[in-house]
Amino acid sequence: MPSIVPHDGGISGFAIFLIVFAIVIGCAVTSVAIFFVQKRARDRRKIHGEYRPQQEEQKHAKDLPYITPPNIEGLI
Repeated sequence: MPSIVPHDGGISGFAIFLIVFAIVIGCAVTSVAIFFVQKRARDRRKIHGEYRPQQEEQKHAKDLPYITPPNIEGLI
């Protein structure tokens, strides 16, 4: 007589463990990679404690309209 209990055709517990483990490791590696990319970008933007007003002026001067210089004849 055939068995009434159906055969379980699902994946094994070890296979589920491997899938979950791979996802966790993948997320960890991705997080570490994002951290180092952001750190490298942040370090590039630092000016290392030096005062460089020209950089700030050039950064903000892009949005300003051009102002013509005054006539030298009118100043003398």
